[in-house]
Amino acid sequence: MSKIRELVKQPLFKFSLILLITAVAIFPSLGMISTYYHEKEHIEKAKEYGINFVYNFDFKKAYFSSFNPQAHPSGVSIPATDADDTKYRNLDRGYKKEINLAGIKSDYHFINAFLLGMLLINLSFLFKKFRQSILIYFIVYLDITIFYWLWYLISSSSLNLFHPLGDLQKLFY
Repeated sequence: MSKIRELVKQPLFKFSLILLITAVAIFPSLGMISTYYHEKEHIEKAKEYGINFVYNFDFKKAYFSSFNPQAHPSGVSIPATDADDTKYRNLDRGYKKEINLAGIKSDYHFINAFLLGMLLINLSFLFKKFRQSILIYFIVYLDITIFYWLWYLISSSSLNLFHPLGDLQKLFY
């Protein structure tokens, strides 16, 4: 029992525990949050044209896709009924484009916000001359976490633009 207590007190153990929690809980949660807002934007834009969309969420796919973004990993927003599907298919291409690209616009708003956040965090660190080691570790941790989320958003946005099942390709069927 005392060996376990000694191990828990070691900095490497604490660091490894933080990395494990980040990889298993925080990164997948960030991916699911941004995916939710992406799909919510499709739904909101479709409402402007009198079309009801629903978001079919699949936790298992969402959780594991955060480690490797794929086209529509956690579900997709789709017309709620056959009548809504007919309305959507009968829309002019310009209106469909607004609905389909609304999620990607949401992703880019997230990307801009995170880049600004990273800039502000790092500038405040540099100009206030914080030298406490715990604060430095926390800022580095925030930078890594935000960088990961940026990577995820950029990857999923490019999939939505270029993948055969992506939002942009839906304009052509």
